[in-house]
Amino acid sequence: MQEFDLRVGFVGSGAQGPTHTWSGHRHRGALIRARLDRALSDVTWKAAFDRATVCVLPSSISDHLPLFLDTNGENSHLKCPFKFEQMWAWDARSNGVVRDAWFSCDHQVSSVQLVKRTSATRRALQKWNMKVFCCIHTSMKKVELALLDAHKQPISDENTLVEEDLNEQLLRQ
Repeated sequence: MQEFDLRVGFVGSGAQGPTHTWSGHRHRGALIRARLDRALSDVTWKAAFDRATVCVLPSSISDHLPLFLDTNGENSHLKCPFKFEQMWAWDARSNGVVRDAWFSCDHQVSSVQLVKRTSATRRALQKWNMKVFCCIHTSMKKVELALLDAHKQPISDENTLVEEDLNEQLLRQ
């Protein structure tokens, strides 16, 4: 692979995290790991995005570990955009949070009213999320970090069982 990369002008971007991106079992049950997935770029792209980093993330639903390309670099602290979480819809209380926030704002101009209501609903859902689901996010983050650490350990029956247990914990949450 390295010879091909050099011939066509690609350079590996390296990656932070586990050294493998795939794991599987051979026919006798032995766990194998390999770095199948890579991030490649050319010199021009590297110059344009000199702070870019690639991270290998944990996965509980695939035998491949996803790669995350951050063009701002590992030290970027950009504010995450608001996104609706599916788990909110499963909690009947979310309807009241949305309704109360939506009708808390009123304005004569309909476009301004829409922006105010949307902003109020976003803030209310974020506040409610921290109060109701904060523990879930914290525990999931701990399990993801433990899973990343487990991926870095040498292959053994014990480590394989630890990884399987952590994957099951993530799926339950």
